[in-house]
Amino acid sequence: MTADKTFIVNDQPTDTDALDFTPYVETLADIAATGNTPLTIGVFGTWGSGKTSLMKMVKKHLPADFTVAWFDAWKYDKEETLWRAFLLSVLTALKESAEKQGKPTEEFEKMQSLLYRGLEVEKVGGVTIDLTKLGGAFAKGAVNLSLSFIPGGDALKKLVDALQSNAGESVNEATEAISRERTKIYIEQVQFLEQFQDKFAKLIQTHVAPKRLVVFVDDLDRCLPEKAIEVLEAIKLFLDAEHCVFILGLDQAVIARGIEMKYKELGEKQDGDASQQKFTVEGVRYLEKIIRYVA
Repeated sequence: MTADKTFIVNDQPTDTDALDFTPYVETLADIAATGNTPLTIGVFGTWGSGKTSLMKMVKKHLPADFTVAWFDAWKYDKEETLWRAFLLSVLTALKESAEKQGKPTEEFEKMQSLLYRGLEVEKVGGVTIDLTKLGGAFAKGAVNLSLSFIPGGDALKKLVDALQSNAGESVNEATEAISRERTKIYIEQVQFLEQFQDKFAKLIQTHVAPKRLVVFVDDLDRCLPEKAIEVLEAIKLFLDAEHCVFILGLDQAVIARGIEMKYKELGEKQDGDASQQKFTVEGVRYLEKIIRYVA
């Protein structure tokens, strides 16, 4: 007599097809290899429906000379800026591909340094200067000014030194000086974005074209809604270049609700401003603007 066997289904992702995904895999791999770029593909499904396995199979079916990046969004959910971790992951994949081909990697390192420089600017944001500690006229004011996006090191030191050396300056004038410094940082941030877009497109043309960069983003729906939206927006803002394909595994309903929550909060903040009209954003339509093909 043979004892009955108990079979336990393993729910770990796999690139071996046990769920008859092959027709979908072949179709998606063909679209990724031949569709007009830039192209974003959404693999929609609830948790545990096999999105990761499907994407792993698609990855396996791509031409060997394609550059592939894989980003597990959930692993980086605790990062202060998920979009930056995402961009670094893409640059790392490009750099490793260049190294394998014996190509120079200096340009990738410069791009990474651009991202780290932006990080340094943000890290020192929210610095508070206590004007009472600057002496002179400020000692009477007992005023604290919070600085956002003030650069660290020399720039901040020069600002403090200038305030200290001009003790007769009014608090209002000091505030204006700080506001001017903030404006410079905003300009730097815009320039950084433009520089990154331009440099990334050129790198793709030099190191990838006429082949393709295919970026898989997994578990986006397990992240906090605002973090997931960061990645979606980073694709459009930074990486929207020819020869680039993005394949996103997500639960459409979860992400759509997150989008609606985020923009509802922004609308409520503007509600008290008569000059602004209250607005709403439909999450599904927002996704449609980013994702061109759905599986």
